Amino acid sequence: MRKINKDRCGYYYADVSVQEILNWGGFGICDTCGEPIAKNGKVGKLVWVLGGCICEKCFADWDKRKIRYEEDLALQEECAERYYKNYLGKEIEFDGM
Repeated sequence: MRKINKDRCGYYYADVSVQEILNWGGFGICDTCGEPIAKNGKVGKLVWVLGGCICEKCFADWDKRKIRYEEDLALQEECAERYYKNYLGKEIEFDGM
């Protein structure tokens, strides 16, 4: 079963390998900085609220400045399961859901 994590603001993310990114048709490039995911860490972070996959460095930068928006969290609860199943397969488990 694949674990979907929840960060300190309540946003979901999943750790993904470069191979997983390539398997769903991605290029293994961070959607924020444009660098290869493998350059800035071992895994990428697939983040529903950002609508993309980012490297560990950009995830850490975003983590410092992100703001908790209740309307984003409500929408996330409605859409996140379908989003992550599309990318990661049917066997997923949400942290805190």
